[in-house]
This record gives sequence, structure tokens and C-alpha cells, in this order.
Amino acid sequence: MDRRVAGTSLLELVVTVALVGLLAAPLGGMVTEHLHASLTTDDDTAAANLARYEQELFELRDTDSSWCSVPSKELPRSDPDRPRCPKAVKGLNPYVGLPFVVYRINTPQPATDGSSGLQRIKVIVKAIRGQNDTGAITALEPLVTVTTYFAPSVTFGAGEPPLISIP
Repeated sequence: MDRRVAGTSLLELVVTVALVGLLAAPLGGMVTEHLHASLTTDDDTAAANLARYEQELFELRDTDSSWCSVPSKELPRSDPDRPRCPKAVKGLNPYVGLPFVVYRINTPQPATDGSSGLQRIKVIVKAIRGQNDTGAITALEPLVTVTTYFAPSVTFGAGEPPLISIP
């Protein structure tokens, strides 16, 4: 007489659980690593877009002084760019509520032709990685730095005929 009933034995169940456990450990690590890389890439892309956007806004701001999206008193004392930030945020600030701090640091540069007014504009975007109960930032991580130059009254292509003319 056959005593075996349709189903799985305890031995088969133990072997299946052991195999699934052996395969799950490396796959779990791969999934975790993929999620971390995806989130990091998203932060980097957002920071690069913010830096480009700030460069577009440059001429709408005061072109002689530096600007920050957060007042200097809310930045950690260990931040090397803190002294360049004003005590209050003035003018257009589209970055309120974002997990980033945007710095636009203007530095006068000597021009090679002896002219004046040349500025180096460095846009730095840092991710906020920690805040205390009062809202002050306790930890920042630099993500993107973009440097460009600005010279007043410089136009490109003045006096040139247009490339496309419509009759």
C-alpha cells in the first residue's frame, strides 16, 4: 500500500528554502545597489539642471555680488562657501523648498586686454544631507560646480549678416 499523499515532503521544502536563501542574498545586494545608484543619479541630474538654470538667471540678479538660495546664518559653520553668502536672500529665489543649496559666487577677474568688468561666475549646488529642529542645515554634500565668465557690453556676431534671411 502506498502511503505517500500528493504534496511535498519536509526534505523537499527545506532544500527549496535553502536554495531560495542562497540566491536571494546576492540578488538583494544588486537591487539595493541599483536603487542607490538611481537615487544618486537623480540628485546629480537635478543639481546640474539647477546650476544651468542659475546661469540663465545671472543677468536678472545683481551681477556684481554673490548670491545664495539660503541665508548664511542657516548654513553650517564648516561650509567653506558660507562667508560669501549674504545674511539675507534678496531677489528671485526659485529654490525654496528644494533639498539643495545653490550658490552663485562672483569674483572680479583681471582681463588679458586690460579692460574692466570681467567676472568669474561659479555656481555651486550642494545637497542638504542634514537639518536640525530649527531648520538650520547641519550637513551639505557638494554635487555640481559650474564656472563661466561674464563681460559686460560684449556681443557676439554684431554687424554680421544673419545666417538665414526670409524675404
